[in-house]
Amino acid sequence: MKKQSSKLVIILLLTFNFSLLTAFAQIPQAINFQAIARDGSGNPMVSTNIQIRLSVIDSSQGGTIVYQELRALQTNAYGSFSFQIGVDPAFTTVGTFQSIDWATSKKHLKIDYDPSNTFSFSLTLGTIKFVSVPYAFAAQEVVYIDATGAQNGDALIYNSATGKFEPGQAGVTSVAWNDVLNKPTFSTVAASGSYNDLTNKPTLFDGTWASLTNKPTTIAGYGITNAMSTSHAANGITATSITNWNTAYGWGNHAGLYRSISWLPSWTDVTGKPTFATIATSGSYNDLTNKPTLFDGAWTSLTGKPTFATIATSGSYNDLTNKPTLNLTSVLTTGNDAATKAL
Repeated sequence: MKKQSSKLVIILLLTFNFSLLTAFAQIPQAINFQAIARDGSGNPMVSTNIQIRLSVIDSSQGGTIVYQELRALQTNAYGSFSFQIGVDPAFTTVGTFQSIDWATSKKHLKIDYDPSNTFSFSLTLGTIKFVSVPYAFAAQEVVYIDATGAQNGDALIYNSATGKFEPGQAGVTSVAWNDVLNKPTFSTVAASGSYNDLTNKPTLFDGTWASLTNKPTTIAGYGITNAMSTSHAANGITATSITNWNTAYGWGNHAGLYRSISWLPSWTDVTGKPTFATIATSGSYNDLTNKPTLFDGAWTSLTGKPTFATIATSGSYNDLTNKPTLNLTSVLTTGNDAATKAL
């Protein structure tokens, strides 16, 4: 059985062929796969159950598997079998057929065979390289350009009826908003114009006194310079008081004629005062006028003094006048005699 299986591998590789269904703008996501299974003698394996595993490999034979499917099949009366890769496999074990990027790298198809029909796939039938036909998948995004009849100044204009870009003169008078490319992302307020759709809105003043900041703390701070304190006597004046005052004022100008009951006149309020001398308030002797000349205690300042004899101040005997004439010799003699007798 192993020899027959090996022979089967060669026959499958030689008889494997596939085609791609292509139709512009309607490309099927599938690849037709058709083969004939033969035994080791070259005879078709008719009405035989077989299992194969197909893997689409990226870049090279040893590259990454980007898609893999498992198939359980039965050959027909001629030993042939066919299916579409990517359509209704028994199992899809890696990726999806639609996600294969045919435009990048070179793709390969690896075929594995399981003669035991247990999905073990112990035999590899080989790996082949895809050629141009499958790469039509990449061309499905290409739009054909027909330059027939193009002239200088023409622009390429897409014709949805033919699916082509054709030369012509653009006569656009308006552009739909949805057709504008690279539009910036506008905020909601750009279309609504509503204040409520603004972000980072400022906190607006709500008009209440409590919300005011930096309120003045004095009346002067409000620009009032002639305010009256509540403790002022005039604070008790009422509208009636003003009416009465105006009535009385109509009788004549009474300004300065009335005082408070507790009023006491000041010196400046007294009229007709006499003119007082300075000493009236200073009390100073020096502020007196016509002061008498007082005796200063000096002998020289005395007037009417008597004329004194010279002795009055000298005390000298010699300054005496009318002195008696004294006999000193007699006195001395007499004195001496007296002393002698005494002895």
